[in-house]
Amino acid sequence: MILTDAEQAETRGELAQVVDAMLDRVSPRADAVLRADRAAEGIIDEALWTRLNAEVGVAGLAVPEAWGGSGASIAELAVVSEALGRQVATVPLLGTWLALEVLVRSGDRNHADTVSEALGKGLALAVVLEESSVRATQVDGQWLLDGEVDRVVDVAAATTLVIPARAGDELRWFVVPTDNVAVVRREALDLTRSLSLVTCSAAPARAVVTTSAADLLENVRDLAAVLTAAEQLGVAEQAVADAVAFAKEREQFGRAIGSFQAIKHLAADMATDADLARSLVEHVGVGGRGA
Repeated sequence: MILTDAEQAETRGELAQVVDAMLDRVSPRADAVLRADRAAEGIIDEALWTRLNAEVGVAGLAVPEAWGGSGASIAELAVVSEALGRQVATVPLLGTWLALEVLVRSGDRNHADTVSEALGKGLALAVVLEESSVRATQVDGQWLLDGEVDRVVDVAAATTLVIPARAGDELRWFVVPTDNVAVVRREALDLTRSLSLVTCSAAPARAVVTTSAADLLENVRDLAAVLTAAEQLGVAEQAVADAVAFAKEREQFGRAIGSFQAIKHLAADMATDADLARSLVEHVGVGGRGA
């Protein structure tokens, strides 16, 4: 996807074909409205999530091989994100990818079990992408989290939450089972995007050892922006394709509306905007990591 390794374009194209074919079989676009309605009630596409992990190994795409992943780049994540956007898929992949990025980038092998469970069992993870009111205190060697943070992506479907919290004046990362926190789903404008309020009340957690928690937070936020942009690119390009197809079929005054100059101009403007978006996505780099 990102052009720093253009020689991998063929491989990325093959990945896109595999994911597109699976989406067409398991989660066709014709069912998009039904999926969105179910997602608004907190129901993810379990069948698609299972198949994506079992047959494509999407959760571990960018996880290094030493951690049990495929060792792919951000470009491959962008390819999959774009495909999910085109299909309006409702799976907790963004939160899982970002949480894994924190754990792997930290280099803390004490959390290798969480990584392996996400990759091997297809368990969803979630991550908090901002400093919040959550505080961490240590009592008899056990870290406890208190506070709340809103608009957490994909946590409603996750088994584990990765969260930054203040321990005194120091920002640190922690891993906490979602069973230890209260999760309340929020209504979102995008019905397919799960957002929730998370409240911690003396929630037992494990610390993540990293050299700079603040830098890690910034890098993961950058990655979140890139992957969201790639997903939106998929939505935009599919919207252009659907609009053009409709303009060819819909008739007014005995003619297809696509033959009218005004409609042609609108379609051309949409296509130009989508092309510009693709260029931006394809030339991005994240926290020192290109594609």
